[in-house]
Amino acid sequence: MATSTTAISQNAGYPSSKVPAAVGNHAILRLSRIQLVEVCLDVLTALCAIELSFYLAQLSMLHLQLHASQMRLHAAALVVSAVLVVLLDRAGAYRIGGSLLGLRETACILNAVFYASMMFAPCALFLGVRSTFEFGGLTIVLLSLFLIIQKQAYCALLFYIRSRRAGLYRAAVYGHAENAIPVLDALLRSPKSRLLPTVCFSDAHSPDYARAFERNAAHVNIYSPERFNEETLRSEGVNLVVIASPMASSAQLKYVIDQSKRAGATILFGAEPHSPGSVQVDYFELDGRLLYGIHTANKRTLYDALKRALDISASSLLLVITGIPMLLAAAAIMLDTRGPVLFRQTRIGTHGKPFTILKFRSMHTEMCGYKTSPLDSADPRITRVGRWLRKSSIDELPQLLNILRGDMTLVGPRPEMPFIVATYSEIQMRRLAIKPGLTGIWQISEDRRYPIHENMHYDLYYLKYRSISLDIAIMLHTALFAVRGV
Repeated sequence: MATSTTAISQNAGYPSSKVPAAVGNHAILRLSRIQLVEVCLDVLTALCAIELSFYLAQLSMLHLQLHASQMRLHAAALVVSAVLVVLLDRAGAYRIGGSLLGLRETACILNAVFYASMMFAPCALFLGVRSTFEFGGLTIVLLSLFLIIQKQAYCALLFYIRSRRAGLYRAAVYGHAENAIPVLDALLRSPKSRLLPTVCFSDAHSPDYARAFERNAAHVNIYSPERFNEETLRSEGVNLVVIASPMASSAQLKYVIDQSKRAGATILFGAEPHSPGSVQVDYFELDGRLLYGIHTANKRTLYDALKRALDISASSLLLVITGIPMLLAAAAIMLDTRGPVLFRQTRIGTHGKPFTILKFRSMHTEMCGYKTSPLDSADPRITRVGRWLRKSSIDELPQLLNILRGDMTLVGPRPEMPFIVATYSEIQMRRLAIKPGLTGIWQISEDRRYPIHENMHYDLYYLKYRSISLDIAIMLHTALFAVRGV
């Protein structure tokens, strides 16, 4: 994202503004109570998963035998659980900031379980397990599954507690709409921060921004920047003011800070210096100062090679598995309406290179031109079979051939039509730096019902944080949590 809670820092010019203890990243040795509960839950969850794998392994067809006492079994499970928690911390699982659709949490779990699995061989020897490979595979599956479910449940609990609004800092966001929306989004999806945005002072005049505010922050009161004053802040009970975009003048900045201080509110800065609009930045701390630089999508040779290998192997396997459903879908299309089974259309790929995308035809042939995609299943352009194909996402399966050809990848930004790309701004063009994907963060979000170019924060987030573990997390969420269509 362009701006996140991790980018919020106290302004050095106003040291008297006390930043709430909830703000900032905590090391594992300096946990908040919420994070400590999370660590304890992770240890218990890992213990349950590991010990269950011991017993299931013995009862299953793997014919594993444990030549160890119960004490040694519990000790080994506790050691692996403790190491896993340390690895989760190193992966960033205990940061106070949330992530888009909980994907970072899942990616952290996959990373930690992968590295923790290196302990399975010595633990298997310690416990006298004869078949390390089968035992390790079962443990990896159970650990990942249990932790993902537990994280989702814990996050849901925190959001429920947040809805009671107990012990929270009431936050106000001030800034231009394109900056305020990402900050609001980051605050709303980070329940561990104890920061609850309740009011926003922004210029949400255009229909696109008004709709975005309504989708992302329906319970936040929206005021114009002219309404920002001590009286409004006090009436809203604001404890914290986040300045989301650079000020037009020093006088304006001074006014906002003075009014906030009079209202007794803490000042935080979410604006990333010297970054126009939503351009992402990289930053690091040097002797108490944050140094910033514009983030670029550099080529990652090893990651690209591993991703291409994953694309080829997974798409080939999926073509075999979905072969019969695809044949049935093709037959249903032919029986339903006249016209070709496959829908072919030019889309824009990496670095603006056009390619032909393949999909099962879900619209009437005469309506398959270059127009914006249907946003509702009641759209008259969609056929009867097409509604079912789009709802089940089966219409997307022929794109596996695009992946094998190298035009697309399993996970990446959604490919867009040429007439829309022609209107892209410089920031929107950044999403073309990598291959388009069959699935991605935008594709599994509720915002998939709205135009891609209105939801750039999804693609910019992926562009900056893409990794194999994040790719696998997105595919898991696609399969388990977000298989839905229009």
